[in-house]
Amino acid sequence: MPEWCKWFFDGLGTEIISAIIGVLCGGFIGYRIGKRKSKFIQIQESGSVSEQYQKGNLKSKSNKGRKNAQDSKSSFRQIQKAGDNSKQTQIGGEENV
Repeated sequence: MPEWCKWFFDGLGTEIISAIIGVLCGGFIGYRIGKRKSKFIQIQESGSVSEQYQKGNLKSKSNKGRKNAQDSKSSFRQIQKAGDNSKQTQIGGEENV
C-alpha cells in the first residue's frame, strides 16, 4: 500500500472518531440546556369580522431549596392579530409548582 494511502486512512479514522465523540458530547450538553427551558407560544392571525380565543397555562417546577439547583427559564407568549370588527380573547399565564 502506498504511503499516502496509509496516511489518508489513518487521518480519516481519527476524524470519524472525533466526530462521533463531538456529536455525543454536543447532544448531551444540548439536552441538558434544553431541559431547563420551557417555552409556550400561541400565535393566531385572522381577517376582518372574526372571533379568536386562546387559552394556555405553563407550569414550571421550582428549584428553591434543592442542592445544586440551576435556574430554569421559561417564557409564555400569546399573540393575536385580527382585522376590523373582530373579537379576541386570551386567557393564561405561568405557574410555578
